[in-house]
Amino acid sequence: MREKAVETVCASLNVAMPELNITVLREPSVTELVACASGFPFLSEKRAVVARGLANAGAGKAVHSKENAPLLRYSQNPLESTCLILCDDSQSGCFDGVKAEKKKSIAQSLICRFA
Repeated sequence: MREKAVETVCASLNVAMPELNITVLREPSVTELVACASGFPFLSEKRAVVARGLANAGAGKAVHSKENAPLLRYSQNPLESTCLILCDDSQSGCFDGVKAEKKKSIAQSLICRFA
């Protein structure tokens, strides 16, 4: 079901040259994730960055941890041309320990930039 959701989002972006403008990262570090999300699309208006396995990677740490500071900064001013898709492939979500209001504020900081 998650895979279908990712495919649907990527398809809705109408990304030109998907082999160059859709990037899938597996267990990325926060630095790698932010660097990739900060890149501009190539000969396309949009690009997608799909980050999988966050619970097993650096990005799976506590949301407000020092290690996640670059991701939180990015979320305050994301590139409008990049659709960042954060996937938690584990059975227990990497955001399970995060209170609902914190999840909502993180999501809103990303979503409101594209509305």
